[in-house]
Amino acid sequence: MGLFTHYQLEQLDFPVLYASAKEGWASTTYTKDPPADARNMSRLPDAIISHVPPPTANLEAPFLF
Repeated sequence: MGLFTHYQLEQLDFPVLYASAKEGWASTTYTKDPPADARNMSRLPDAIISHVPPPTANLEAPFLF
C-alpha cells in the first residue's frame, strides 16, 4: 500500500467526467470534440445518481431544518 492508507485510497475512488459547460456536454472519456449524439449533459446527473448515496431520513420524526 506504500504511502497511502486505506482511507486515502478510498477517497480516491470517484468517477471523472470531462465537460464543457460553454458547449453543453459531459463525457466519461477525454475528448475535445464529442460526437453529435453525445453533446449533452446527461452523463452528469447519471454520475451523481449512481455514485452519491441518498440522504437518510426518518419520515416518522418531526420535521427539522
